[in-house]
Amino acid sequence: MTRARSVLVLFALLLFATASLAQTPDRRQPASPSAAPEQSNGLPANSTRTDVVANEIGLLRKSVTTLNLRLREITDKVLATGAGVGSSTRDTSSRLALSLEILTRAEQRAEALRRELLERIERETSLRSRLAAESDRLHPQCRNARHAPPSP
Repeated sequence: MTRARSVLVLFALLLFATASLAQTPDRRQPASPSAAPEQSNGLPANSTRTDVVANEIGLLRKSVTTLNLRLREITDKVLATGAGVGSSTRDTSSRLALSLEILTRAEQRAEALRRELLERIERETSLRSRLAAESDRLHPQCRNARHAPPSP
């Protein structure tokens, strides 16, 4: 926003400087009848002082119009990039913060699932060994058959 204000202040100074140059004391003095008619910007030699002033006013009007158009383009570009950068930076920051939070939660969940898997594997191993022990205790002949060499 500060940059846009700077551009506007610069343009205002340029506009007022141009206007003050257009009204110099030399141009305010009426032309004497003995003075030769001025030739300015392709005006014919027989043009009067009024024609010269009117031509200069027309050129100044074109210049001011051109400067206004350029200022409008520059202001639009500055405001578009300024607003775009600010909002995109905020959007990017908020998206990054949200993504980081989601990633942190996913890592915590993955760690909790790993712990739960390890606990379940340990419990399964414990239950299998208990099952094997009870099976051997209840059926001793099955144990002997399991450890016996295969018959030919």
